[in-house]
Amino acid sequence: YYRWKSAGLDPDNPPISVCGHLVTHHDDTKVVVSTYCKLVSNDRILFFQGTSYEVYDDGSLKVSTEITPTKCLHRLLSLPRVGYSLNLRSNMQNVLYLGLGPSENYIDRKTSSDQGVFHIHSDEMINSPYIVPGEYGNRCGCRWISVRNEEGDGMVIVDDSANSSEGLNFSISFHSQQNLQQATHTCDLHKTVNKSLYLNLDYFLMGVGGDVG
Repeated sequence: YYRWKSAGLDPDNPPISVCGHLVTHHDDTKVVVSTYCKLVSNDRILFFQGTSYEVYDDGSLKVSTEITPTKCLHRLLSLPRVGYSLNLRSNMQNVLYLGLGPSENYIDRKTSSDQGVFHIHSDEMINSPYIVPGEYGNRCGCRWISVRNEEGDGMVIVDDSANSSEGLNFSISFHSQQNLQQATHTCDLHKTVNKSLYLNLDYFLMGVGGDVG
């Protein structure tokens, strides 16, 4: 943790995204928006990030991201995670996914998990089971994830990366990564004011035991 923090990967003061070029084009079926950003901490550029958003006329959205670490991070043995954290409305509590389950699992804690389609309620995922809060609730090897409300409205996330043999990692929480990092006991955890959910989607997530991958 100290090495990540000293390199600028500090959960209490995360890097900020400074975006430059924005390119948009469209055709008869889709609109494509491309952004090019730098992730900066303490005036140091840690990553270059290029992201494209392809919006199709059927309402689907394809997101492609390429992240390149700069030389100042090359001395690190590994990165803790690479992915996104999204905010969802609190009523998006019906979760269906194809991946490893039914209980939480990680890259170094998954031999007891089965591959299958699992239907769970987000209440089974959102509350930290540990006295000292930390990372929890992850599911590995996910090919698709459906998150919906009681009326059936929501979204489906599909991993279609040609370079991904492991599938996505995902978890759902009432608590941000920053809140989990700062809390020393479950009483230090606080829900967002509007009780929104955090959906964490990771291309890579470190194992519970340390550097694995």
